[in-house]
Amino acid sequence: MKSEQTCPLYLCYRDDMQVRSFIQQEVTKLKESVYKSYDELPLFLNAETVAKLLGVSATTAYGLLHRKDFPSIRIGSRLVVPKEKFREWADRQSERDR
Repeated sequence: MKSEQTCPLYLCYRDDMQVRSFIQQEVTKLKESVYKSYDELPLFLNAETVAKLLGVSATTAYGLLHRKDFPSIRIGSRLVVPKEKFREWADRQSERDR
C-alpha cells in the first residue's frame, strides 16, 4: 500500500467529497490572475500572461492573439500585446457587453 505522501495528488485515501473539493480548489486557483494590479504587468504581454489575466487556457489566449480585432503585434516570431493596448481592448469589451 502506498503512503499518502507518495500517492499522486495525495488522493489515495480520500473519499469522493474530499477529492471533488480538492479538484475544485485547484481549478479555482488556475483561473485566478497572479497579477494584483495593472502596474505589476510587464510592458508586453505574451499568450501565457494574457491567459493568466483572463483566467483562460493558453490555447484560448493564443487564439485571441491571432484575431484581427485584438491589438497584438509580432516581434520576430512572437506575438505580444502592449499592456496599454490590452487594457483599452478589455475596456472596449466590457463596454460592449453592457
